[in-house]
Parts: sequence; C-alpha cells; structure tokens
Amino acid sequence: MAPDGSSSTSDGAGGARAPWRCPSRACPFRLRHGFAAEFAQPKDKCPSCGGPVEQGQDHQPAAPRPSAWPTLARLGVTLALGAAFAGFAAVNVSIPGIAQLEVDFGDLSLQPALDLLLAAAVFVELGALALPAGRTLRHTPDGRRRLRRLALLLALLLLAVGALVSMRATPELAPASQFAVILTRCVGLPLVLGLAAANRRWGLGHGISIAFGALLIQPLAEHVLAADDPTRALVILLVLLVGAGVWLAHPARPSALGRTPLSPRSPQSSGAPQPRDLGLGLMIPSGGVIAVGLVTLTPLLIGVTVPSNSTLELALVLALTAALAFVFTRPKLLVQRWRSAFPLADPAALERDARALFRRALLRTELLVGAIVLLGQAQLPMLSVVIAVAIALDVGHELRLRLREPDLVAIQTHLDVPGAQALALALELLGKPVGLRGQHHRSLYHLLGWWIPTQILVRPADVDSAKQLRAQLLESSSRAD
Repeated sequence: MAPDGSSSTSDGAGGARAPWRCPSRACPFRLRHGFAAEFAQPKDKCPSCGGPVEQGQDHQPAAPRPSAWPTLARLGVTLALGAAFAGFAAVNVSIPGIAQLEVDFGDLSLQPALDLLLAAAVFVELGALALPAGRTLRHTPDGRRRLRRLALLLALLLLAVGALVSMRATPELAPASQFAVILTRCVGLPLVLGLAAANRRWGLGHGISIAFGALLIQPLAEHVLAADDPTRALVILLVLLVGAGVWLAHPARPSALGRTPLSPRSPQSSGAPQPRDLGLGLMIPSGGVIAVGLVTLTPLLIGVTVPSNSTLELALVLALTAALAFVFTRPKLLVQRWRSAFPLADPAALERDARALFRRALLRTELLVGAIVLLGQAQLPMLSVVIAVAIALDVGHELRLRLREPDLVAIQTHLDVPGAQALALALELLGKPVGLRGQHHRSLYHLLGWWIPTQILVRPADVDSAKQLRAQLLESSSRAD
C-alpha cells in the first residue's frame, strides 16, 4: 500500500502491469514498512521522500535502520548532566564566619552565574548594535566569537563585583571567609560553561538551556510541596505543562488551514531551491516572554515599582511584547530573510505570507504572555512552566531527528531565529535532512536570546552547502543593518 492508499492494478486487458515504486533504499516509507511505496498511477515523485518514482519490480532491500543506542546515550548524558546540576543547586552551603546561616548552592553561585551570563550577553549585543564597529562583528563567525568572549569576561567581572558588594554588607566576616564566599560565587560560571560544553559534545539540545531547565526543577517542586493541598497543586501544574506544550508545539503558520506541504527537490538536481509553495515550512514559534522579565526588572533598576495584581503590569507586558515582535519579526524583516534564502520564490507570495504570519504569531504571543502575567498574579508559576516546556520540546525534537539521522553535526548559524529557519528550510527544499536546535527556547527571547546560539543539524556531507547558504544570509543581514 502506498502513502496515498493506492496499490498495483491490472491494465484492463487481463495482463498484470508492474506498479510504480519508489526505488530509494532510504525512503521513510520503506524504512517504516520494510517494502517500497507502490502507486497504481504514475507520479512525479514519491510523497514520502520526494525522490523519483519508476515502474518495475522492487529489487532494493530496505536500508538498515540506524541504531538507536547512540542517540539514547546522548539523551542519557543530557539527563545525567541536568540531574547533577539540579542536585548541586539543592546543596546547602554554610557561610564561613556567620553562625547558622546556610544557603542553597544554586542561589549562591549557579543562578547568579546564569543570570549575569545572560545579562552580559544582552549588554554586549545592545552595544554591538549601537556602535558601527560592533555591527560588523555581529554578522561574521569570527566576530561572533569575539563578542561571545567579551560577554564571558563581562559576566565574570559582574560576578566578582557583585560578590565584593555583598561582602561590604557583612564586615563581620574574616578576610579568609570573604575570599571563600567570592570564590564560591564565581565558581558557578565555570560550572555552567562546563555543563554546556559537555552537553554540546555528548548530549542533546543546548547546554545553556539544560542548565536553565535544571534550575527550574527545585522551584517547581517547592511550589507543589509548599501548597496547602499538594495533590491539587500537582494536578494544576501538570495541566499547565500540558497546555503550554500543546501551545508551543503548534507555532504560527501563514494560513490557519495550511497549504501545500513542502516539496523537496530531487537530491540529484542542482541550483537554488525553487519551491512552488513554501507552505507549512514558514512559521514563528510563540515568543516574547522576555517582556515579562523586562517589565519586572527594569522598574527596580530605576527605583520604580510596578504594582503586582494590576492591569498596569498586564498592559505594559502586552505593549512591550508587541513592540519587540515588530522589531524582531516584522514582515519586512521576514521577507528580507526569505528572499535571501529563496531567490527564485515569488516575492508577492513571500510578502503575503510574511504579513499573515506576523499577525498570527503576534496574536499567539500576546495570548501566551497574557496568560503568564494573569496566572503569575494568581501565584501560579506559568513563566517557569513555559520555559521548561520550551526546553523539553527542543530536546524532544532533536531526539526524534537523531533517531533517524544519528550522525548529524551542529553548525552555528550566527543568525536570528527567522534567519536560521530560512536556512534550515532552504536546505530541506534541497532534499537534505536538517533540524534547528533550540528554536523554541531561543524564540522566547527574540534577538536578546543570542546566548542560546542558533544551530542547525546537518549530515557531515552537507556541511559545505550549509555554510555557503549561511554566508549568503549573513551577508544579507549585514546589509539590512
């Protein structure tokens, strides 16, 4: 039986006619069922793999299924690293020189390290945007590496300064105790970076995302255990997790009903992608939760308090979400990214899809952040739930991809999420297996989330073509700035 339900038929004259079959040994239909997809009528291409279809008997055995053990080993490494990080965060640390004072290692060292790493990345990105010399660094691999090193140094400096300021508030500590506290606060950054490096080499997903998610485990567990009715609190938390998972797993599309699915070209063809209709390939994951943090933290930095449980907080978050969405995912920017990736596509169709996609993505994002604010005012940890679900979706996406293609390698795109999605879609239209790592978590922060660098996963044989397309998009992005 073929994917469209057809099978072999007779030619009407009593003689059996050989059906049309997909000859590819790597066709997903063949791998799934153990035999070739068959069609009663001629087809231009196989619906499962996009390859050519030919008439005749099937003489090709199914390609061997790739072993799942390498990918499951990666999953085990990620779970072990996350569990170890969460365990370190829960360890109580005694402050030397202060009797009966213990704090969690996560609160003392790990959480400040992660927070300041993110803050330093944002400061460096804003500085690069403001300075002409910095703009050129944003669109080259070497420039991005230099900006990343600068952000790491700034984060370490902020950690040391924060530790010194806190020590001045406790003059009763001996110099040796003060040095021990400073060292403890600063050791969190190497631990975060070490986890990220180990997970990048042997695990799944982004290492920074795994560290972020591990630090969410204890607060969510404490929320349930501290409730008057832990069972009810657990049920509510599970409902929030499922709801956030369904919402984030269905990103905005140009059309509510969808369009013609992607039509990859034959791998034997050459030249630029020529999609008849990009259709379901275009999307924007729900994002913009950074507006919630900005509305909460910015007033504190300038000495102003935004009342909680108020419509003012909700209005500020919704307005800032709309502003950030326009700045980072406006239709003009989307079209500019897509035209660079798909030079032969219909410009009018791209503009139409960009406008529709922006409207739908903005509506979904506003509903998401509105729910975060309102449920947060009701003392429900919706923001933590959304972040945790986004991280889990990213790990699950890479897990499914690597189960089919265990030898994929990661390539830094140095692009924002729309640019990275355009790059991945262009490669997919060329018939190349590709995945975008960490897109749900990164999308929550727009451009200010570059501390989760966008990466694509491709076969080793496709690295050169991926880098060529990346260079085209980076050049286009630099012209846009």
